[in-house]
Amino acid sequence: MSELFHVVLPDPCDVAYVEAVLSAVDARRLVKGSNAARVVELSALRGLVVPWPEASVRALFVEALAACERAGEAGGKSARRVEEAWMGSARNVEFLFRAPALPEPRQVKEPVDHADDALAAVDGLLDALGASGADLLDVVGATGDLADPEIPRRARFCVCFPSPNQGVWTDRVVNEEDPRWILGTPPRNKANYAWVQQTLACMEDEGAAVLLVTNAVLHADIGREEALRRALAHSGLVSAVISLPGGLFADGRPSPSLVVLDKSGKTHGILFVDALELGVFEGVAPSGVTYRSLPSAAVARIVGAFAAWRTEGECGLPRFCRVVSEAELDERDCVLTPWTYVR
Repeated sequence: MSELFHVVLPDPCDVAYVEAVLSAVDARRLVKGSNAARVVELSALRGLVVPWPEASVRALFVEALAACERAGEAGGKSARRVEEAWMGSARNVEFLFRAPALPEPRQVKEPVDHADDALAAVDGLLDALGASGADLLDVVGATGDLADPEIPRRARFCVCFPSPNQGVWTDRVVNEEDPRWILGTPPRNKANYAWVQQTLACMEDEGAAVLLVTNAVLHADIGREEALRRALAHSGLVSAVISLPGGLFADGRPSPSLVVLDKSGKTHGILFVDALELGVFEGVAPSGVTYRSLPSAAVARIVGAFAAWRTEGECGLPRFCRVVSEAELDERDCVLTPWTYVR
């Protein structure tokens, strides 16, 4: 991979699927060089075909490999057969269902809601911020009209859980002189950065907040939102960004992330936590939506990483979390998605 070649995913929760597919590639046919220096050139990857069926089938493939791994050594052999069948049938998705040791996807008739798992992570983050027992301001609940420049009130600790990717949020032209817009004027047809700045306006000078946002906020690159993302990345107000697994919410919203904002001036760099793969598969709805839960152990791991970052000023675990400097943010075009930095 390089700055010129990317794997583009419609949903971050498909990272596990792409990794599973790439693990099935026979790397021996791509490797060049001697035993002392064996490399895979980018040109060898350009013709690689990645099967991309509907979401329910992608989830089924990942779950099939996970079931094989849980079965032990014999399951490992089954996993190789499943991988070979899958990669050998890139143009025939139905061939997957004839592969050995493939479990049926568990169907769920009603939406599965594990929003409480995400809220448990929020509670843990707030405790690490010192908000235990404090009066929390629910920014969305307290805001009657997002277009009103008068904020409901200010608080030391705030939470903001807006509707995902809310569209038009005002029937008027957005007032560029509104004092809330410290990052820049948000677009009228997308409310994401209006809610981010509403939250900042509601925070006291030493305050902190936790927002649940769609990942579009973190990599927006169109119109005003691109400039707003860059301004947020350089604001010195972002303490941490934590990606959550998809499928936690019954409404089928895209994979969300938690953004911790801090006005105390203690933030030097940003802690990125990639928890996308910590979700546990719960089932697939007839619509194709995949549902997952976030175990208490995963919540504890997320909160523990953030608490260590707050108290020790550093935290780095391979493939889970690391602290990123402003200079590195610039190198990555100020993108705020955790999976961009955590490897």
